[in-house]
Amino acid sequence: MTKQLDINFRFRPLLSTPDGILLNYLKKQETSIISHEMILKALRAFWLPEAYQESGKKKRQELKKLAQNMILVLEEQANYLRTVFDIERQGISPVPVQMMSQVPVPMMQMRQIQSPLPEEEVISHELENDVWQSVQTFDPGGL
Repeated sequence: MTKQLDINFRFRPLLSTPDGILLNYLKKQETSIISHEMILKALRAFWLPEAYQESGKKKRQELKKLAQNMILVLEEQANYLRTVFDIERQGISPVPVQMMSQVPVPMMQMRQIQSPLPEEEVISHELENDVWQSVQTFDPGGL
């Protein structure tokens, strides 16, 4: 029998806060499966390689490939945001990496966006399908 992980996440931010706005947006998606997939996609892109590294379930080369794939997902999202909000790509400058256990993450300031570009101007995500092939598909398993 395959074991399942039961996760219950309860968070009650004020609706007027950045977290409240974000979670309200996610909650309003067509179905809970779409909402759950959006959340998991973001979590995977940020933390899946480290989770696999800690679990010991992937070897060095597999971890490297997974990390490269998640970087592609993050870059695709950055390109999507640049297109939707008409932002030019800035020159690349190195950003110091800080470990979560050593430095607390500061609260990020979010700015209000008025309206996205029309659908025909939004970039496609064809590359994204190839990237996710190395990641296990979403199993709603009781969600």
